[in-house]
Amino acid sequence: MKKNYSQLVPKILNKQHRLRIAAQIISVLQAYLGETQKLSCLDVGCSNGVITNHLAKYFNMLTGIDVDSMAIKDAKSSFKTKNLSFFEMSGEKMSFKDNTFDVVICNQTYEFVDNQNDLVSEIFRVLKPGGICFLGARNKLTFFESQLGIPLLHFLPTKASSLIASLFGKIYYPAKYLTLDGLKKLFKEFIIYDMTIPILKNPKKYNYISLMKYHLFIRFLPVELIYILLPNYIWILEKPQN
Repeated sequence: MKKNYSQLVPKILNKQHRLRIAAQIISVLQAYLGETQKLSCLDVGCSNGVITNHLAKYFNMLTGIDVDSMAIKDAKSSFKTKNLSFFEMSGEKMSFKDNTFDVVICNQTYEFVDNQNDLVSEIFRVLKPGGICFLGARNKLTFFESQLGIPLLHFLPTKASSLIASLFGKIYYPAKYLTLDGLKKLFKEFIIYDMTIPILKNPKKYNYISLMKYHLFIRFLPVELIYILLPNYIWILEKPQN
């Protein structure tokens, strides 16, 4: 992952949008875990810390890491609470000890790292046995590219994608999206609990407010039949006890 992502893609710094994502994440985690106040949590790819700071209200200890030095500097200067810390660090090579965290957040991060296997191995390593990872993962087999919303942009070579994006006055940040099958293989060491369909069926429960306007449509949509084409997956990944 490049160290200036927040400068290349400034929409990631939109506070209102980030707080909405934070509300979604904690709703899913609490639905799965129940009480979280005694747990430690790591946010991988925390950017400027808006989501991390919000989640810190619900955990005993919250740590955010990112390779984006400017974003981490902003996070450190903006958010200062006793149970919150930020480090400039790669998710592909963390300095934390084995079995450190109860929960890891990996939201829309896997596609932007250089070595996806290293990222997953590190998440697995730093999680305690029985610990979980909240995963938000974009799907390659979707019509609209997730960053810019340009149809099929992510299927083109990087140079072509960047050129097309520039014609729209935008910057395309190269991403390595995987299909559903690819994601399952990438996270094969974990026990996967799929939260995607429950969220689609009851978005209000999980604070996915942006989906509410599609609620009636989704209720009658055979989501299970088109699952491999959904733009985004929300999974809870559990590290086995043994």
